[in-house]
Amino acid sequence: MSPLAKFMHSDARIEHFFSALVGGWATIFTLHRSTPPNGSYEGIDPVFLAECLTYAQAQGYEFVSLDELVERALRGDSLKRCLCFTLDDGFADQLDVLIPVLLRYNAKPTLFVITDLVDGVDWPWDNQLAYMCWHAQPGHYVLEVNAQPVSIDLTNNESRKKSRRLLTRMAKEMKRPEIIQLISQVQNVLHVDAPPSAPVEYQPTTWQQLRDYESQGLRVGCHTKTHFTFSALSDEEIMHELNFSKQRLIDEMMNPSAIFCYPSGTQKDFSERHEPLVQRAGFLAAVSTLSKNTCTKAIQAAPYRIQRIGMPQTLNHFIRYTSWFEYLRGRMG
Repeated sequence: MSPLAKFMHSDARIEHFFSALVGGWATIFTLHRSTPPNGSYEGIDPVFLAECLTYAQAQGYEFVSLDELVERALRGDSLKRCLCFTLDDGFADQLDVLIPVLLRYNAKPTLFVITDLVDGVDWPWDNQLAYMCWHAQPGHYVLEVNAQPVSIDLTNNESRKKSRRLLTRMAKEMKRPEIIQLISQVQNVLHVDAPPSAPVEYQPTTWQQLRDYESQGLRVGCHTKTHFTFSALSDEEIMHELNFSKQRLIDEMMNPSAIFCYPSGTQKDFSERHEPLVQRAGFLAAVSTLSKNTCTKAIQAAPYRIQRIGMPQTLNHFIRYTSWFEYLRGRMG
């Protein structure tokens, strides 16, 4: 980002002018995991996270919890200069590495957990595919999916990431039984078994650790029971996922979030017909990964498809995503 662009994005006088034109907005960031030692995926460096939080504090942004932000919006309050931080899944490294940084800055984070993962019952299907792609012997493999050959290149680290993304995209076009069948097929072709419980690199947090951090300011929310996307499930399966996981949080936490988080949460993973199911389960609202800033009117108009932006990898992108410019760009897009 050039000095001029940085000035345009962050100068308080310019922001005040555009706020008067477009109204207040908020940026809800979603983080997943910290940077892994083996480089198997792109994570968030805690030092970089601290740099972003330091910048936000210096610029006068207000850190609010997701529940507080939604409640303000539903009351009709302005969300001007609000930043919100959420994390998805419930892995141990999120509590060990990222949550302490957010709490140190009083950033009021919300962690959405997969209850089967935390309970040690199972671990997510997409992580199982990632595990097999990373641990298979180097080489080229061929799957047959729907009578069509699918080439899987595992010759180097970058190709492993691409193949993992390919398999995940394919799985998202399937129903739950087909996804389970795909996992079995990948195991057979790659000659790697996905362990029945989460291996070390996918170690979940514990309910006790969640309670410890809840007492320090963390909110814990529902990210379903198994992490299957809604598009892969029947309405009956979705209601079971919602009700079961919600009750687990009620049983284990003192003050669980009233907000739900869709698994994956892209336009292909859920639809408008799923929103009444989330409401029926008693959630106040729901967040997606439909990547835009949000505002009071947007939350009021669609409380069960609130938009979040993935946490960027550079400070310049963080500056842009928190600015009036990104909000205006999103409204025009």
